[in-house]
Amino acid sequence: MSINPTRIPSIWKEEKPKTGLTPARRTALVQKFSNGRCSYCKKKFDYSNLDVHHIKERSKGGSNKLSNLTILCAGCHRALKFGYIDRNKLKPIMKPKPRKPRKKRMREKKSPIEKLLLG
Repeated sequence: MSINPTRIPSIWKEEKPKTGLTPARRTALVQKFSNGRCSYCKKKFDYSNLDVHHIKERSKGGSNKLSNLTILCAGCHRALKFGYIDRNKLKPIMKPKPRKPRKKRMREKKSPIEKLLLG
């Protein structure tokens, strides 16, 4: 009896689920939006001591949008983890933009003669 290798599921070929921000993306966000400051305590730090943090946890439905991310120093990040800082007081990197209602344009109706002449 021979075993067909295509019928055996391979655990090595399974792809890992996307887990969020890559380290390069995190570094780029910190350098672009923080100006070297923690968004909570406002103290100036070296870029290596700042990290991007999700305001609403990804496990609870949070996203990687800039309106759900903030930049914290190591001390504030630790205080947040142990419950000394309220998540609702964190400021996002960028505020969500309010959606503007679309304006409907009224087109002028052309007569059949105008359509022929003007195209």
